[in-house]
Amino acid sequence: MAGTGVMAPGLDSPNVVDRAELVTAALLGTDRRPPVFLDRLEDRSQEEPAQLMLAYAARSAVAQRAGSILPSTPPPPPAPPRSGLLAPPKAQQILGQLLRRPVVGLVNLWLAAAGRRNLGAAPQHWPALVALANRQTDLDRRGLASALGARGRWFCAQNAAWARLAAALDELARDPAPAPAADPTAMDQGPIVDREAVLAEPELIFAAADPWSRDLFEAVLAGIGSGVLQRRTSGYATAVGVRLPLAAGPLVQAVVQAYEQERGPLGDRNVRDGFAVLERTLAVRVEIGRAFADDQPVESPDDEGESQ
Repeated sequence: MAGTGVMAPGLDSPNVVDRAELVTAALLGTDRRPPVFLDRLEDRSQEEPAQLMLAYAARSAVAQRAGSILPSTPPPPPAPPRSGLLAPPKAQQILGQLLRRPVVGLVNLWLAAAGRRNLGAAPQHWPALVALANRQTDLDRRGLASALGARGRWFCAQNAAWARLAAALDELARDPAPAPAADPTAMDQGPIVDREAVLAEPELIFAAADPWSRDLFEAVLAGIGSGVLQRRTSGYATAVGVRLPLAAGPLVQAVVQAYEQERGPLGDRNVRDGFAVLERTLAVRVEIGRAFADDQPVESPDDEGESQ
């Protein structure tokens, strides 16, 4: 036993101690009853009786387990065959980068882009995607069910901690996607939100119908720059960046530059972080779009001859 300084005898040694004696000595304690087997040992060490007993107990435990049969479990059910296409390599690389420090809104962007093209996530991303969905309820689960495919959902079900999520994903995969509104820009799709309303309460922008007008996204940028959102600024900027028209990119850059020139190092840190997050979100949207458009999808390998 490591740390005792005592080498227990081999299993074929005449000095191997009866396990019952070890148990008795351990229960009563070596001070109350010195182990009787120590008198029979040929190797009389100068170690304390308790240390000797621990050494021989360790060897006895190994000997008891050496002849036992390892427990067995039934094999897992066969996985469904792989089918469909995977997103292009560049898109998979972007997904991997997003999952290192995941922001749910950005991951949802990737899932939406993959879902529009009926493409899947590569298996190496399944654990991180499922773990994120298991702890973040605002992840797009319908998009995740599509990106995982039947085999990815089966993989999810093999972990007991993910069993409920796997069942929910299977149900989403069976049900058809909800039909889009007939006219997403119609006035009756939500409350009327104008520039003054967004300036007074920035979160009202999410009740506005798409597409946002220039007045509205100018009001959004003014709300971020005002600092009224405080610690909520980064989360707000991410949600805005997901829906902000990409054509607003130059305007965002102009607002950021004007803020930095006016405030410089004295500017509000929450505001600076918010603008940085907003620019990053727009950049990720552009990267995702290019990755799916420029590269070719990858065939999902079959079980036989599967490439690693």
